[in-house]
Amino acid sequence: RENIDDLLFKDNAAIPSLEAGITGNLNKQVYMEESSLKDFSDTEVVKRGFVVGKALNIDGADFDKGTLTFTLDKDVEIPYYMTEEGKEYPALLVGKYDEAKRDADYLPITYTTGDEFTLSADIDGRGTYFVLHVENLLKGVGLDWEETPEEPVLLGAAPEAAEIYLNGPVPVPVTVTTDEFTISEDYDRDGVDSDDELGDQIVSLDLDALMALVTGEDSTETVFGTIWMYLYDSNPVLQDSDFDGKADDADGNSHNNVFKGKLTGYLPVNNAEYTFDYLQFFQPLERYNEKIASASLVMANTIYVDSGFIYSDGTTYKDSAEIEEIEDLMEFHGFSDVIDYKLKDGYTSEKINMARYTDDDISEIGIGHHTVTYQNETKTILAVVIRGTNGTIEEWSSNFDMGDGKAGDDAVLHKGFHRTEQRIRDFVDQYTAAYGLNGAEGLTYWITGHSRGAALSNLLAADLAEDGKKVVAYTFATPATTTASKAEREGKTYDGIFNFANTCDFVTYVPLTEWDFGHYGTTYYMDIAEKQLQAEWKAQTVGEILNAEDAEKEKEREYNALKQSIIKLATSRIAGSGCATRGQLYDHIDDQWISEEEKGYISDRAMKFCVIEENTHWYELDKYTLWTSYGFLFQMGAEVLAGSDEEVANVMSLMPEFWNSEYSGVLLLLLGDVIWEDFWFLPKATLNDTLVGDGHAMATYYVLLDHYDF
Repeated sequence: RENIDDLLFKDNAAIPSLEAGITGNLNKQVYMEESSLKDFSDTEVVKRGFVVGKALNIDGADFDKGTLTFTLDKDVEIPYYMTEEGKEYPALLVGKYDEAKRDADYLPITYTTGDEFTLSADIDGRGTYFVLHVENLLKGVGLDWEETPEEPVLLGAAPEAAEIYLNGPVPVPVTVTTDEFTISEDYDRDGVDSDDELGDQIVSLDLDALMALVTGEDSTETVFGTIWMYLYDSNPVLQDSDFDGKADDADGNSHNNVFKGKLTGYLPVNNAEYTFDYLQFFQPLERYNEKIASASLVMANTIYVDSGFIYSDGTTYKDSAEIEEIEDLMEFHGFSDVIDYKLKDGYTSEKINMARYTDDDISEIGIGHHTVTYQNETKTILAVVIRGTNGTIEEWSSNFDMGDGKAGDDAVLHKGFHRTEQRIRDFVDQYTAAYGLNGAEGLTYWITGHSRGAALSNLLAADLAEDGKKVVAYTFATPATTTASKAEREGKTYDGIFNFANTCDFVTYVPLTEWDFGHYGTTYYMDIAEKQLQAEWKAQTVGEILNAEDAEKEKEREYNALKQSIIKLATSRIAGSGCATRGQLYDHIDDQWISEEEKGYISDRAMKFCVIEENTHWYELDKYTLWTSYGFLFQMGAEVLAGSDEEVANVMSLMPEFWNSEYSGVLLLLLGDVIWEDFWFLPKATLNDTLVGDGHAMATYYVLLDHYDF
């Protein structure tokens, strides 16, 4: 159980277990995970019930032999085949598929009945395994299970056949209209003729040999016949056979929509992979989908500067194995009319006109659309990828501008996030109108982002869902966004929104839960230590080692994130020191005397959150009285994190005035809790890295998603 993918225990009609004779602990050396091979999720394969439960990959230590057992769900109706002698046999087999060789073998089973039905097969090592439902296979290709044909039939012989079959772990049915399908023409208009897509290699599946395996006899009394299957290059009736957004004529591997390589950014993920499969949007979007999640994470990462994906599987785009621009990644996966929109720059074209924004509530998005048709159903996917904080004072200031919740549209929303989201929504609305998408069939909004981008994604998804739009959103390292009640923000309206929070990521704790903040949708909380993933994290995130010094640093490097207990202590100090509610954030409750010079240290941003009165009494030693608030100090914190050298110096010059301030002292204690040093002597980069370092890194979220069961 320890090394079996949790997904194999969830919504699975065939739960696997393995026995093998190897040296050492099998649970530590062999890993079983759900197969991502597209053929198993093919609509016709699923609809016709060729496979029971989930297929799985077995990997890890080499072993020569073992016994693989599947325990079937009680709802599975066991098919029995009765011979002429009246003997009954379960018409189930275990299949093994070698994707590299594109070769399937079927293995006889032993079985037990009683409270549970189990079937077991002797296997010969690593590979992809599944349970074949022989009755459904025969019925699915049009044969009568109860009565064998008078003579063997040959199925799938094109072009006369109404249905042809593609080779896979099981025969993959493709229905063709014979009066339109011509083997020598480009039936699906993907730039490749059908005969070139199918190729000239055919393999056969002997159905009578399958029945011999079912009964355990060397030969069988049945005469079902043979299925011909093409060792195809691409599907002749689909322009994009693997639904990864690349047409078959431009796809180096049209069988595969799993991409492997290196995720680049603040920290690398050296052995990363993601699945890009538009068919996933035909699945129920209110359920967590690991394939959409993996693609979302890669897109949310790529919109950052100096971040992207380096492919190691032979994939190239624009003659390069590396993609590091969001426009390129989206266009690579088939999105049209892709725009990289920066709010501070505005955007002007023949179809869209958006003025530039000059205040702090800004961001950047990648946007594009893709239309996909499958099994006579069409969907238009509109993707919006929102960048997280880019390190500027403007965006940090907006992060800390939470609003007092007392009036207006921001009453239950984080003010800075909401105002930025509304600007993004304006652009999205202009975009959908400009490109004729408002009436598009099956329009689905796919939204993703990390950090500040996650908060904006959370609000944008909620905003669209409230307007009745079909929405799916995956947000990573998500700050809280709303003070709507828990019942309201987690209601059915928002069931397509999924948020991910590392419990050792400071960003995911603000604004504080003590102020009743939370997220729209479902939020999953994860922890590297809880899953004992420190070694995995370190191996995945090792940087380039060029010399002995690099090697020594890497040897000493460990996962460095704030402990959950420390974060909770720090946030509780704020809530317990005169700021127990959101409304108290901007109460002017603390007064300090300051000089004319010190007044000049206060930035225009911080001025919005304080009151300055000129002193008139002879006993007041300084010229002004400064009435501050928590909002004021948060803004000054933003200047320490992201301001210019002058802004940082001004904050440092002003801070001595606050040593005797009750609630300002609490903030100093908070920083002491978090950093354990006198933070005034820390360089700005160190403070930033301490607060949002390893625990906040996209690489950390990749490792967490790779090992958690949602």
